[in-house]
Amino acid sequence: MRRKHQFDFKQFSVKQENTAMKVGTDGVLIGAWASVDGTRKALDIGTGTGLIALMIAQRCEHCNIEAIDVSEAATTEAIYNFKASLWHDRLTAHRISLQELANSKTPHSFDLIITNPPYFEQGGTKAQTDERHQARHNHSLSQNELLSSVNQLLSKGGRFSLILPYNEGLSLMKKSKAYELFINRKTAFFSKESKPQERWLLEFSRIEKQPTENQLIHYNMNNEWSDAYKELTKDFYLKL
Repeated sequence: MRRKHQFDFKQFSVKQENTAMKVGTDGVLIGAWASVDGTRKALDIGTGTGLIALMIAQRCEHCNIEAIDVSEAATTEAIYNFKASLWHDRLTAHRISLQELANSKTPHSFDLIITNPPYFEQGGTKAQTDERHQARHNHSLSQNELLSSVNQLLSKGGRFSLILPYNEGLSLMKKSKAYELFINRKTAFFSKESKPQERWLLEFSRIEKQPTENQLIHYNMNNEWSDAYKELTKDFYLKL
């Protein structure tokens, strides 16, 4: 039986009592979609409950994952979820901003940087709480700051993966070359077969090449999860 404020997956559970942003489709998508091949050290930006970091730990048995968040409540909850997991020895969480980490005197280098970032522009609809507003709006982490920090922290052969709404994804792809980050893989995500595209799943690296492109549909015309979505997430959702 699922406890209140807890989301259960096949190999781990996520307590989400105090974190502003709860477990959602976006986090599960990027955690399942991102390539982990060759990854030894990963960074999860804005970890929230720690969901994405936990998914990467499950998928990549040799990965050490560092998770960061500016929220004390989120960091505390992520630490709790990490300690309760099978991979507690490979997961760490710190309350620090991405900009602070990128500009710290201690050198950092990550093979995979992954995030479900804040994406609404400042001035959009204000969320009900300050922490939820911070988690959903990019006034504290603009796209330029995100790309600049990733450029400083990504290893030579590393990958940067994230999920964004349609327009924000187009904007980031236009800006990325100025930071020596090139789109290598992109997936157009549709919540329903009959609806316009809602999200981009994006992967960048320091290597400029022709990107691979495909699409993913969540619900088919019968209002059931598509076979492709079930295949992508089958190692995580209990009902699959």
